[in-house]
Amino acid sequence: MQPSGQYARWADSVDHFTHYGMTRKEALKVCQEEYDLGPHAAKEKVTRAELEPGRYADCLYTIGLIHGKAEQERTEREIR
Repeated sequence: MQPSGQYARWADSVDHFTHYGMTRKEALKVCQEEYDLGPHAAKEKVTRAELEPGRYADCLYTIGLIHGKAEQERTEREIR
């Protein structure tokens, strides 16, 4: 979950966000489609994100480690 209250999707395969700026409804749809989850499982996944607001900062930190500080800063500016 982004500081703005919008949602982002993180992909471990690329160590980067693949979606961001989503509403809750959009995030649920992405979870269902990208993870092949049913509505209940998608809701649980989105709810976990809401309960762990520090994950967003952790993801940005990982971008900096893997892709470099410039990419981390670019991503943060773009998402903001």
